Amino acid sequence: MKKKCRFSLIALLLVGGALCTQTQAAIVFSDGFQSDNLNNWSTIGSGVLVADPAGGGGYALTFTTLASGGDVWSQPFSGGNYISFEYYGRTVGTGAGGFMGINGAWFAGDVPYGGNSILLVNDNSWHSYQLYLPGASGELMLELWGGSASVPGNGFFRDIVVSTTPVPEPTTLIAGLGALGLVLAGLRSRRSQVNRIGK
Repeated sequence: MKKKCRFSLIALLLVGGALCTQTQAAIVFSDGFQSDNLNNWSTIGSGVLVADPAGGGGYALTFTTLASGGDVWSQPFSGGNYISFEYYGRTVGTGAGGFMGINGAWFAGDVPYGGNSILLVNDNSWHSYQLYLPGASGELMLELWGGSASVPGNGFFRDIVVSTTPVPEPTTLIAGLGALGLVLAGLRSRRSQVNRIGK
């Protein structure tokens, strides 16, 4: 019985440690747009916060005009390795025009441009993206590109995070919490069996 309890305790510590490691990514910049301000951004341009276009809670960033060269710029940051964000594009013409980059170089857009490595999806739903960009420092830039066939307000950004380690997907955290729950349930079951035997 002691061996089983010891094994369960070790499993509990391993699962808990893995969850802590995943959830404690060192964040160097983030904005989930869950407040009604753009205080984390140094240049606002035509960026505005609107209600979630999918009907969920919170806000998302969109733009009232199309632009080129970056419409909204973040406050400076340094020391990031991963950039993650969510994008929602309405299906209009050839795209919604959403673009994201850093220091004047684009790394994500809904059409290929300037060597961007992430192609954003426009299908009227939210999509999560993550990019490994070692030593990322400077300013993020976002826009609805003026060269697209879009109209203002058709592309949206939210949950932007620059971190030193990958930001876990929500499903990863849920799976980890589920495993932790199973370990705890096993410990409780064994404890009640021991109590019944001892009576």
